[in-house]
Amino acid sequence: MRRYGKTRIVADTLTIGSDTAVIRVRPQFAVKLLPSARDDKRDWPVGQPDYLQFTLYKRNKDTTAVINQLASMLKIPSTHFSYADLKDKRGITTQLCTVYHVLKERAQVLFRPGGLKKLEDQQFIVGDLRYVSRKIELGECAGNRIAMVIRSLPEDEKELSEKDIRRAVRSWETRGFINFFGLHHFGNVSTSYHLLGRAVLRKDYKLAVLLLLRPQEGEASKIRAAREHFRQHKDVAAALRMFPPFLVPERAVLEGLQKHGIDAHELAFNSIPKTFRVSFVEAYQYFVWNEMASMRISKYSSMSAVVGDFVLKKKVDSNISRTLNGASEPARKRQRTGKSTRRQSIQEVVELTEANVDQYLFEDVVLPLPGHAIKYPTNEIGAAYRKLLMTDGIDLNAHFGPDGSQTYLLDGSYRHLVRKPTRVSFQLKCYTDPTEPLIPNDVDRLLANAPASLLDNSIPDDKARLLSNKQTGSAVVHRALVLEFDLEYGSDATIAIRELMKQSSSVQVNWQTPSSEAGHDDVAKVINGSSVVYSASSGSRAAIISPQVTKSGRDNTRKVMKTEKKTQVAIGRPGFSLGRS
Repeated sequence: MRRYGKTRIVADTLTIGSDTAVIRVRPQFAVKLLPSARDDKRDWPVGQPDYLQFTLYKRNKDTTAVINQLASMLKIPSTHFSYADLKDKRGITTQLCTVYHVLKERAQVLFRPGGLKKLEDQQFIVGDLRYVSRKIELGECAGNRIAMVIRSLPEDEKELSEKDIRRAVRSWETRGFINFFGLHHFGNVSTSYHLLGRAVLRKDYKLAVLLLLRPQEGEASKIRAAREHFRQHKDVAAALRMFPPFLVPERAVLEGLQKHGIDAHELAFNSIPKTFRVSFVEAYQYFVWNEMASMRISKYSSMSAVVGDFVLKKKVDSNISRTLNGASEPARKRQRTGKSTRRQSIQEVVELTEANVDQYLFEDVVLPLPGHAIKYPTNEIGAAYRKLLMTDGIDLNAHFGPDGSQTYLLDGSYRHLVRKPTRVSFQLKCYTDPTEPLIPNDVDRLLANAPASLLDNSIPDDKARLLSNKQTGSAVVHRALVLEFDLEYGSDATIAIRELMKQSSSVQVNWQTPSSEAGHDDVAKVINGSSVVYSASSGSRAAIISPQVTKSGRDNTRKVMKTEKKTQVAIGRPGFSLGRS
């Protein structure tokens, strides 16, 4: 046995009692390091910091897509990268990232922009490489600097004067906006993440699989045909051939069904990468928060705190405060790796009473994200939380394992009901070409490129139009509002701007709060007939700018109305606003 089995088993002698000897035989497990892990330990220079920090500039790609591409270029796992915040693809963004045990010289070669594209046409650029001793953690972001352009303002100065715009922006800066979770948390037209999250929390995996794979309105015809084919024939192999690679959750479920059987819904759904499953569950929490925030504004004051509201205790660690305000973003990082017994730090709250309600401002009020470790308000809002969870069949305590572990961290947290933009600056600009960029991005600054020449912003509308006619013939002069501001980590720029423009950001249900106040009308004027050039947000250490046009609303009514669109996603009721300005 020792001669032929020494590489596979290990044997030793144990003494039981006073005179009994027992030979114990056990399999010998050899733990082998992956080549990349061995190389990391063996080849990394002694005394050199473990992390390479770089600035990532990107456009028309989200952060995870770029990180996956960089990881593929370096031939390392994407988990070696870290960053403070995820940036979506709708803006041009700049942020700091770190990567573990990558040599600067190697990164400079692999990350050098290639191909025939000009630098300004690259989808992402990496620069400012240097070694650092610690990685950037998710949530280590004080906030974002945002720049955006609101185009096609009414050309007639009488319809919307510069004074009206100035008053609207200053009112928005002073009063702030309801801190709703934005659209990007809730999936796309094909998949409503919060519905998937609700099914997961109810442990209804059959429904979750059905929701994920069912045919959807608004999808590309080939994808819809693939979904319809699977719905009719339940042919997993054919569906896998038809579903495109970028539909990662759908393909993961199909592979799970192929491996475990057509009725193994739970095993198939759990084949989805955990980051996606966590996003589904969080989307449901965000949906509930949006609903309750709308109810709090509609039932009680939108100007002051009321009895029964919660506020955070003062003199707390700023990092914890930032974590909770950002809706527990770091919890997502811990959830990626599997089950967790680690309790999230929940900040204590103070319930407002008749005795202390006058000591706090409306901006101090927080609402809980659903969880088993948070408190619910004692007023009607708390009862509404419980009713909604009960109606949806959700028991948050049902997700503890026998050992106290959780598949999903459902402790809950608190989020400020209202946020205010800071360092707000704005200016009116005139232009004739609707495709002309009105603000420079970081590559423009790097190359010392300025946006195309603009008309003198100080010239009144009628004089500018006259000057334009002389310079460009009969070209029509349009007006745009260039807006720059800071937002705290966890707040959404599209939600912030919808309050200024008095437009709904809801995708399925469009709500407008009734108001006949003059201030409200002034703000609404900014929107009617205008379009937003959305500019991206940046990390706290970098600036950004971006141009991307979104649709504009032209509804002039001031009453509550409901408009349903089958191809769109419900995200609570974030059409509610703070009303008059």
